[in-house]
Amino acid sequence: MKKFSNLRNWKSWHLVLFVCIFSSLVFPISFSNAAVKSGSACPKAGTTAIASGKTFTCINSGKKLVWSQKILNPTQTTSNTVLNIFENSNNFIAFSNVQHDIASNSVNYIPIDVQTGPNTNPYFNDYLTLENKLFRLYSNINHPNSMLIIQYNYLDIQWANDVVKLKTSTTDYQWILNNQNFRGPPAAAQCNSLKQDCRNQQMQVMPSGTALIMYGIPNDLKCCDSTLELRFKNGMGNAHEITHAFQLATFANKNINYPFWPPRWFSEGGAEFFGAASSLENFQTYLEFSKQELSNFPRFSTGTPDLKFLINYLDMANLNPDGTWGKYNDNFAYDLGFFVIEALEAKYGSNKIFNIFKLMSDGNNFESSFKSVTNDSWINQVPIISN
Repeated sequence: MKKFSNLRNWKSWHLVLFVCIFSSLVFPISFSNAAVKSGSACPKAGTTAIASGKTFTCINSGKKLVWSQKILNPTQTTSNTVLNIFENSNNFIAFSNVQHDIASNSVNYIPIDVQTGPNTNPYFNDYLTLENKLFRLYSNINHPNSMLIIQYNYLDIQWANDVVKLKTSTTDYQWILNNQNFRGPPAAAQCNSLKQDCRNQQMQVMPSGTALIMYGIPNDLKCCDSTLELRFKNGMGNAHEITHAFQLATFANKNINYPFWPPRWFSEGGAEFFGAASSLENFQTYLEFSKQELSNFPRFSTGTPDLKFLINYLDMANLNPDGTWGKYNDNFAYDLGFFVIEALEAKYGSNKIFNIFKLMSDGNNFESSFKSVTNDSWINQVPIISN
């Protein structure tokens, strides 16, 4: 059994903090306005600078480090750099917004316990880096009390079930057994007994407030979905489930049901988008993922959705009692939801998206929550977002 712990040395942390503060006082860093502009070279990823009243963040773009302005409206900025082709596009603006939030937000850590099966070799295991990014991104919303992440392949199903029982309270374990999403001991629910493979992942916040993530590790990444390589090797799948932990923590201990529960395209699309934008190493990789995500559409329909399809899909009148969308394939909640959240991020920013979750957890439906946060009518925004 392999075990991960995020225990930190208190004294070392304070020493590092003192050195950082002392260094910033003695050796102040400044950037000239002429040097800081969108697309120009910058020294270190995560560095921020202010030029002409605008905030810029140093991000990875391909193999280069470049300055990126945080933009909340596609019409606010223009650029004469090589990034011109992307500067006003939803995907670049949305990705840059998330990178800026990660670089500028404070961080509040919670305990994470990652357990890996004895026969399991995960494709990604850098939880320290991922934890730092996600806890910064979600610093202003409710956190689960802690996280228990169990990684396992088909050979380790029984081991995974044993670990769940060992690591959870009697109350939490009984809740897991009764939970309709797990349908009994949770490990097997993520696996295919015929193929003897585990490709699925699931997250639930237990009554204690601990987020349980059952993370099935597939035997290979050559099947079914063109995005598997990026999901498993870059930590995007891990970030997707951790995002759900923060989403559900907002609703913890609240008896909220549809239509006051977020529509699936909003929750799953949010996990897809924020998982990708936070975990993928640079904009080029993020753009590659979005292209692969788009290529998944023909699996669920006769082709890429047209404007009429999108408008009908996002019409709240088509919401089923279980939060799914009428006649549409549920996989659209992930793939199409990704692009809808990307458009919302580019227009409104992360905090407003998170605030919609918060208002819905207080018993408001999606349309009224959207209106309160953005001052825009959802029904009026659907054609714009769809375009």
